[in-house]
Amino acid sequence: MLILQLNNVSVTKDDEITVAVNDYLNPFSPQDGVEYTRKTSDDLWSGEHAVTVMPKDLQTEVLLGSELKNGAKSRLICMSFPSSGNAKRESEMPEYVATVTSSPRTVTVPVWVVIPAGLVIALIVVFVRKKRAA
Repeated sequence: MLILQLNNVSVTKDDEITVAVNDYLNPFSPQDGVEYTRKTSDDLWSGEHAVTVMPKDLQTEVLLGSELKNGAKSRLICMSFPSSGNAKRESEMPEYVATVTSSPRTVTVPVWVVIPAGLVIALIVVFVRKKRAA
């Protein structure tokens, strides 16, 4: 069981959260996880939401932003995945590195906004040129 708490981190549907577990554990096969959210640090954790924890490589688990709740200021993610221990490292403390990868944001402007804006700009340019010529 691995519990990950993220505070003041916005996650969108195209983002990824990766958790590297070094070679203390050898996780395998995807497992379900549970996400809890809250809006402020004074609120109680609520909104239980199932998420899928997927292996990315031998030591890395991935959570997709599309499965996480958007708009939450704080989230608590409980992940459970089968793993085997590494006998060579059992006397050491495990080390976990969580990384949030944000995809570039794209802004889509509807055609019905672009065409009138272009016409207004073209009219302003024509008006300015005529005024300078006069």
